Order: sequence, then C-alpha cells, then structure tokens
Amino acid sequence: SSGINAEYGDRAAFVRVCQAVVTIQAGWRMALCVREYREKQSRAVQIQAAWRGYRAAKEFRRTREGVVRIQSLWRAYRARRVHQLLEVLNQTRIKLLEEGLPLHLMSQLTENLGKFGY
Repeated sequence: SSGINAEYGDRAAFVRVCQAVVTIQAGWRMALCVREYREKQSRAVQIQAAWRGYRAAKEFRRTREGVVRIQSLWRAYRARRVHQLLEVLNQTRIKLLEEGLPLHLMSQLTENLGKFGY
C-alpha cells in the first residue's frame, strides 16, 4: 500500500494530523492578527495623544496671549490714571504754593490718594 496508508496507517490518523496542522496554523494567524491589531491600536493612541497635546498647547497659548493682553491694557490704564492724578496733584501743589496756603493740605491730599491705591 502506498500514499496515505503507508505514512499514517489509516485515513483517521491522516485526518487527525490535518486537523492539528490547521489548528496550529489558525492559532499562528490569530496571534499575528492580534499583534498587528495591538500595534495599530498603539499607533492610533499615540496619534490621538499627540493631537490632543497639540490642541491643548494651542488653547493654552491662545489663553495666555489673551491674559497678557488684558494685563497690558490694565497696566496701561493704571499708568494713565496715575499720571493724570499726579498732574492734578502737581497743579494743586503749585496752586497752594502760589496762593500761600499751608502745605499740610497737600499731605492730606496725598494720603487720600493712597487710600485708593494711587
């Protein structure tokens, strides 16, 4: 007898060997697919994290620029206000000196300005 019967003895043994080979091949293919899926998933997570990081950094920069702009405007306003008040203070001091009024009125005026943070 030749062929299958010579190698395996009977058809049932041949079928068992074929089923075992198919099972092993399917297991390997599944392992390869799982590995490929996990690698793709890992790359997708990395891309998503990079995108979220980019968007967060962009939003942070935009917010910081807005904050800096508001601070700049506020400081400019305060500087103009202080300058205006100092001009009034100097004009008042000159008027007091010209009219010969007591200078202690000037110190009271200066103290009152200090109460308002100027």
